[in-house]
Amino acid sequence: MSHRFYGQVPQSDVENLPADLANKATLLHTHDDRYYTESETNTLLSAKANTAHNHDSQYYTIQETNDLAIYTPHGYYENSAGTVFSGASGSYRLIPFATNLGEKGVSRSSGNTVFTLGWAGRWSVEAGIRFAGAQANQTRYLAIVYPANTLGRYAENSTYQTGTGGSLSVSRVIPATGPNWTLGIGAISTGTSGFSVASDTSYTTFVSFTWLGPL
Repeated sequence: MSHRFYGQVPQSDVENLPADLANKATLLHTHDDRYYTESETNTLLSAKANTAHNHDSQYYTIQETNDLAIYTPHGYYENSAGTVFSGASGSYRLIPFATNLGEKGVSRSSGNTVFTLGWAGRWSVEAGIRFAGAQANQTRYLAIVYPANTLGRYAENSTYQTGTGGSLSVSRVIPATGPNWTLGIGAISTGTSGFSVASDTSYTTFVSFTWLGPL
């Protein structure tokens, strides 16, 4: 019998072979709790985003974050002095605010009656109205309302009119759960003669919006 050798094995390797083999795992073996199983690894990875992905509206973009560092989103509006505004009895009517005293992150539409809050988060909304003189025995209301359904109201205040006119204010922190949240400021009167906004006093009918921060 002939033997062929293609290299030499150091004698120390041969002598250490039993000890080296003793440190090896068997072909069929289980890792201990220092390691994740395949199932555990898949579960952990399934909750991770892909390397290329987009954040949704829960997050601010870089531009939005930079804008926040420069200004606080806001809007300040008034009913133009001398503008007559009236509404029929028994239903809310959205009040137009034509005078823009400054806006960032707020916009108007539908004849300056619908406001869009461009940022998600908590918004402080304050509004005031100066009613013109009216017939006696009527109750006037001012409310922050849903523009698509003025019967839906975030907040409301009322006053009983005796014919001399009067003022009302209303306020609330609105939780805008997403961007482009819409609302309006509405007024209503009970009775039969309706109501009108005072046109002889400047800047008494107003609305203001101030962003307070994220939800």
